[in-house]
Amino acid sequence: LVRLLRIVLRTARATNTPSGSSSPQEADLLLFTYQQLLTQWRQLEQNRWAQLYYYLVAASILILSWSTLFSISTTSRSIIIWSVLYVLATAGVAVSVMWILQMRRSNRYLEAFFDRAYALESELFLRREGPLTTIRHLRHNSSFLDRLGKSYRVVIATPTIFLAVNLLLVGLTVIDELFKLCGF
Repeated sequence: LVRLLRIVLRTARATNTPSGSSSPQEADLLLFTYQQLLTQWRQLEQNRWAQLYYYLVAASILILSWSTLFSISTTSRSIIIWSVLYVLATAGVAVSVMWILQMRRSNRYLEAFFDRAYALESELFLRREGPLTTIRHLRHNSSFLDRLGKSYRVVIATPTIFLAVNLLLVGLTVIDELFKLCGF
């Protein structure tokens, strides 16, 4: 990609119109900026997936801890066990909400890097199709299932599902304790 951009810039310089820029230095700066935006975009995408994996580990530990404690103390639960169950389920809700907000923020940054790099790409490639243009065409021409599985949707949907599960666990914890208090 970098070699291709350099060839484009050399060709543009040879025709005395360096990518619509007024000087070769400005064209080099545009190329450098484009490369940095692509690097940031790729890095942010990788970080987003890594953060999702960390979230899945944390959420799974909380749910497994809750279910283990709930299952081993079925006959009688002290207020301490009930409190721990409630705290585990509430912590799962808090972690899920926090992750949803963090992933929404990450999605906005990712789109901003993509959009800015795309705008620079159209200037650098002089009406030729660059890699981000190809990606944008693939995004718009994908099937419904492909669009459903987009990474920006997956990183929001996963914590949303875990949020619903944790809310269910909070409700189950409270209802179970109410039933025990009422003698059922």
